[in-house]
Amino acid sequence: MTARTAATGSPAVSARDAAGLADWLDGIIALPGDDAYAGECATYNLAVPQRPAAVIGAASAKDVRSAVW
Repeated sequence: MTARTAATGSPAVSARDAAGLADWLDGIIALPGDDAYAGECATYNLAVPQRPAAVIGAASAKDVRSAVW
């Protein structure tokens, strides 16, 4: 069974999984509660708040590949 976040019902990302992905990134990965989370989730359409289980602050094309792979 997959753990889900209370706010969105989306699959939760464990700190261990986030740390594993962070090893592959040039940028950052932020989870809800992290200082960078709100800024990385910000969009131009503020009427529709985004609350993903994790957010990648991609700094390179490699980060994008790592995040979606």
